Amino acid sequence: IADGRTGRLVAERDAAGLASAIRALLEHPEDGRRLGAAARIDVIERFGWPEAAARFEAAYARAHR
Repeated sequence: IADGRTGRLVAERDAAGLASAIRALLEHPEDGRRLGAAARIDVIERFGWPEAAARFEAAYARAHR
């Protein structure tokens, strides 16, 4: 997660920080939509079938050297 680009990061065990992040998204739903759309694109680019196939092919090629 890229804080502010694909989501919101909150420190571990920071209940007040989590509540604040949730409240901010509830008050500004357009930010949540923007973060969600950016996160979806990021996941597709990093973990979609074309990327998975390329990683598999590279691993297979390394294993057969």
